[in-house]
Amino acid sequence: MKFKVPARGAAQMLWLAFLMHQGCAGEEGTSVESPRGRLVVSEFLYRSGVDTLEWIELRNDGDGAARLAGVKISGAGYQFADSTRDLPSGKRILVVNSPELFAARHPGVPIFDRFSGRLSDEGERLALMGSDEPGFVVSWSRKEPWPQAAARMGFSMVWLGGDPASPGSWASSARWGGEPGGPETKGSDPGIFLSEVRPIDPSGKGFVELGSLAAQPVDVSGWVLFDPKNPQDSLVLPAGTTVPARGAVVFAQTPSGAQSPWGKLHPEAEGGTLVLAAKGTDGAANGVAHAISWEAIPAGASMVRADSWGTGLQVDPTPGRLDSLVSPPPVHLAEVCYNLSSGEEFVELVNDLETPLALGNATDSTMSWKLEGLGLRFASTDTLPARGRMLLIAAVHSDEPTFRAAHKVPTGVLIRTFPGRLDDAGERLQLGHPLLPVTNSAGKLEWKSRVVDQASWLPGFPWPLSANGGGHCLERIDPRIPGDSPRAWRAASPTPGA
Repeated sequence: MKFKVPARGAAQMLWLAFLMHQGCAGEEGTSVESPRGRLVVSEFLYRSGVDTLEWIELRNDGDGAARLAGVKISGAGYQFADSTRDLPSGKRILVVNSPELFAARHPGVPIFDRFSGRLSDEGERLALMGSDEPGFVVSWSRKEPWPQAAARMGFSMVWLGGDPASPGSWASSARWGGEPGGPETKGSDPGIFLSEVRPIDPSGKGFVELGSLAAQPVDVSGWVLFDPKNPQDSLVLPAGTTVPARGAVVFAQTPSGAQSPWGKLHPEAEGGTLVLAAKGTDGAANGVAHAISWEAIPAGASMVRADSWGTGLQVDPTPGRLDSLVSPPPVHLAEVCYNLSSGEEFVELVNDLETPLALGNATDSTMSWKLEGLGLRFASTDTLPARGRMLLIAAVHSDEPTFRAAHKVPTGVLIRTFPGRLDDAGERLQLGHPLLPVTNSAGKLEWKSRVVDQASWLPGFPWPLSANGGGHCLERIDPRIPGDSPRAWRAASPTPGA
């Protein structure tokens, strides 16, 4: 049986239904939201390696249209015009610095506009400002753990999702030059890395070690080991070269220091960088590369990667054995507070020696120790007591008497101020020793400066999250774990001088 509702009754019923819906929405606290856009940087090229081409691809990952009008891409110096139409869901848009170079490299891929700025080869802060969603921000670096094929070999940076501030959220593209305008792919990383380097010397004990994080052996035949300053002097790993599961393979220097097996590739004690580039099944570079860099290495020592990120000095080299710890430095960075609600930023140094350590040079200030990142060179009178501590506090927040009284810092703990501020977006502090004896490849003794210890952080995972505005500081777990590894730090309440 069908019932016919009078016109007036139908209108009343519709009005009643509307009121009931409004009442329910108020009581339950729910509402129907319109689809929203989500603008992200999906891929960008900042160093082509062969020309000046740079480009940035934006993608809308939201369910609705993403606003482009007025959005600024900091770092590139570009801003969309107020008349720019919204970007539909799932669509991409490209801005490039050279339409001519881009068209030659990627024919047929549409370009939206040109930007006149330049992205730094060393890394910088790239951010979307003024979009409907909270700004997408990435502060990348050409140093590991950021993708090395993008930094040194002309591959693009591909966002994998997750926190854009974390290097783990990015990878190099699988194809050289990137894949703008379409789905992005990343290179397949089997877990092989440069794990230890001992420079060549007249005794012939130098070596380069490759380590593996993989659970099965990995064939690295045809992979290339090169110095980015002299890429023509490279070593192609011979056929049959296999790195055992969670093990290592060593390429040793011959006693003569001549051609076999390194060819012209000679890591120097004075400092350098080596890059290991993987190859895919087709024999071409596949966007996976790892690097290890060092400053001066004292005679007989080596540079070790103690995990997939952190590097440190090994006084007694360990060829053929992967290391999780390095030789403890004489002085280490023990605590870093960079984003406290109180604003009182500080860095704590600890002398691990049983004797006092002079950080300053009374006759030549250029020979004093320094802390890069803070722009601080220690004064001639700065001497760390045996097993003593020093606090470096931000002068913009406090002074020595106020800080000492507020935190009850013992009188035996030195306090010095530094100019400026620590960077909440991530930074690397490097404690530099001015003079160390180094034997070069010719057997000649030279005096070089080198990094003794370092501390680095980013605001996102895998670094401790609560150290970024959550009331905690970065506290060193063990000075034998390199300070540029997130494994070296935990979040803890501030304890200056304790």
